[in-house]
Amino acid sequence: MKPARAYPLLILVAILVAYANSFSGTFVFDDWAWTAGNPHIRHLWPLWNTLQPPQRVTGTGRPVVCLTLALNYAVSGLDPWSYHVANLAIHASAALVLFGIVRRALQGLPSEMRQVIIMKEYEGLKFSEIADVLGIPISTVKTRMYTGLSELRKRLGHLREAV
Repeated sequence: MKPARAYPLLILVAILVAYANSFSGTFVFDDWAWTAGNPHIRHLWPLWNTLQPPQRVTGTGRPVVCLTLALNYAVSGLDPWSYHVANLAIHASAALVLFGIVRRALQGLPSEMRQVIIMKEYEGLKFSEIADVLGIPISTVKTRMYTGLSELRKRLGHLREAV
């Protein structure tokens, strides 16, 4: 297996390790308001009532959250394990999508810029070390880094506006 193909697996392992102790945990913070205190998630039909609870009720304006909670309630009632599994799946999916977006943006850079960014940001090398490894002046390393990061900002800038 190529090392680059192992990164998604490493991401999934890191998420599993981070969430490992949550499966036996209880509801915390505002979970009770969204689950035990929310009668609109207790029925999947009629679907509209689940997706759009009345105004000023927990979940108003968040149909995907309400549907997810209703599906979890259908699976395990008020036992938190299915809610935690769904949360894990959502976070893992988001992490893998973000990884894919950043990876594609990096692959679109010219190789000399990508190489410098990877050596600096992922491998943790100093500018002087990168210059030594590549046999180029430090000023060239810094220019490639600045230009590459500027290009990445252009390519990924639309994501900032989406959140």
